[in-house]
Amino acid sequence: MKSKSVWNRSTMLTRVMIAFVLLAVGASAVAQSNQTPTSSNDGNGQRCSNRTLNGSYGYSSNGQVLPAPGLSFPFTSTGIATFDGNGNVSWIEHTVIGGAQQGADWTSSTSGTYTVNSNCTATAVVVTPNSPVPLNLFFSLVQQGKQLYSVVNGNAITGVWTRLN
Repeated sequence: MKSKSVWNRSTMLTRVMIAFVLLAVGASAVAQSNQTPTSSNDGNGQRCSNRTLNGSYGYSSNGQVLPAPGLSFPFTSTGIATFDGNGNVSWIEHTVIGGAQQGADWTSSTSGTYTVNSNCTATAVVVTPNSPVPLNLFFSLVQQGKQLYSVVNGNAITGVWTRLN
């Protein structure tokens, strides 16, 4: 009889241990799947939002302004942009188009709005005295928003933006 009792306890203990092992393996798999990059993560398991784009960024942009078919002017610009984490941006810029400085040495009345998608892409519409029309920018956020890559829609202008703070 004693042998049967030991056997029952041993069987019960084995079943409990198997259940704990299965639970531990399942929890580990769930934790790993939550850390695996997907199309809605920035590659580091982080989802992006307007809050991801927050702080001051130094930028450099260059390319070609395309005002009409068959017409292009070299473009370069540098500046400091401040994103507020709530969808608003302002910046100071120095822009040269076709070899001619645009505006004052530093143009500071540039402002606009932006939207960051959960997959770490973003768009912005900004108004600057250096353009007759609002600029439509498309961004990709990398390194958890520490750096951005941009393109200005309708022109051949790209930029790199690096967080300062």
